[in-house]
Amino acid sequence: MAESIDYGARIGEALAREKNSRDAAWADVRPRIGGREFLPLTVRHYLALDSVDSPFIRGGTLPTPEQLCQFLWVIAPEFSPDAGAMLNFAKAIGGLPFDATVKECFELVGTTFMDAPQGGNRNEASFVSWVASIVDAMGSEYGWRPFEVMDLPLRQVFQLLRSIRRRHDPKATMFNPLSDRAKLDWMESLKVKTA
Repeated sequence: MAESIDYGARIGEALAREKNSRDAAWADVRPRIGGREFLPLTVRHYLALDSVDSPFIRGGTLPTPEQLCQFLWVIAPEFSPDAGAMLNFAKAIGGLPFDATVKECFELVGTTFMDAPQGGNRNEASFVSWVASIVDAMGSEYGWRPFEVMDLPLRQVFQLLRSIRRRHDPKATMFNPLSDRAKLDWMESLKVKTA
């Protein structure tokens, strides 16, 4: 017998998770990974991780222990370019359970990008970095300088970009990744029942 799914409850839970996640982005609470406190991902962090092809940012492969350490070091409150400081950090986190820590890192990235703008046409020519687009939008709307935008948590940046888009185009199509997925699953289940 097929398991009965309460789609109303699932949609409600997804809506609550989206709301709580969005609100939490503004509550000066740092993410915790492996019981340690880290900084929320910023534009600057993303660029650093992207430049070393971090699988946490790029996807495609499972991270190595070195890539996990690198990811955590970039978002560590004590980050510095000093190699000795990085080695001390690596020793300090060496006892963290690898699989659980990797999972927490991917969850942090997933939560961070929940409200990220959907990618445009990849075949279309790009004339500026996506960072320039973000800096331009924030500077134009709020008068912020580039260095201010670079150090904003991405979760806040993405919500602000959504707000800007909605203000400029009240009819803009918006998506909610969790609740829209639950609604789509519910609609698909209705098709199966009527088939």
